[in-house]
Amino acid sequence: MRLVICALLGLLLVGCAGLTRGQNPRMSPPAFDPALVLPIVKWPPEQPRPLTAADAATAATSSLAAGATEPAAFRSDGAVLRQIATPWTAADGDIAPLLARMQATLLHSGGVGIAAPQVGVPRRVFLVKHGTRPPGQPTRIVAYINPQVIWASSETIEDYEACLSVHGVGGQLPRAEALRVRYQAADDLSGPPREVDASGWDARIFQHELDHIDGQLYIDHVAHLGRSLLPIDEMRKQRDAIHRKRGLLPEQPG
Repeated sequence: MRLVICALLGLLLVGCAGLTRGQNPRMSPPAFDPALVLPIVKWPPEQPRPLTAADAATAATSSLAAGATEPAAFRSDGAVLRQIATPWTAADGDIAPLLARMQATLLHSGGVGIAAPQVGVPRRVFLVKHGTRPPGQPTRIVAYINPQVIWASSETIEDYEACLSVHGVGGQLPRAEALRVRYQAADDLSGPPREVDASGWDARIFQHELDHIDGQLYIDHVAHLGRSLLPIDEMRKQRDAIHRKRGLLPEQPG
């Protein structure tokens, strides 16, 4: 298992370096070990939270022991999704086991991003799978440690989202069309922060994952707008129709 963790982390480290502005490396498809997959923490879709200062409650201390690699070290209660996650620090130990498990869980799920709270760890860490829209691009999974938005466009764009932690539904909401994120790289946690620019679909993934580390879910935004959630199949149909119009998916053959 240690060799698999090292291989997975190596891919994540290359991705972090590669997405610094001005660089764009080629990456091999990530390895996958089902033994590393963790359960995804769930939240009921019928229980959105108001977007108020009450969401700024103090985060509980993580139950992740330093260097732990077993599922018993991770929380499974939904409350972890409603905490403001705390930064990853040297006191948390080696980040490699967590990143390896998060990547395996993301690959197993078929999703495009995952945040540490979704596997029961209230830390400001998430992964983004880049290159999923439009299809046909090389995909790469990149780890973002202690990320923060340093700029976001005033222009917004409407689109549909779903969530690995909210089963069976999706909803439409606006997000900033572009943003710049400052973060620490997994291969250089003590070094200077890096920056990445994202736009369009990737920018939406970033904002979805940033919500997770701030104790929010996309369903909170949908409820705040007075909109309804859709069954997941209907949401995908609506989303894909929009993406075809925007050139993010190929047109269906007539």
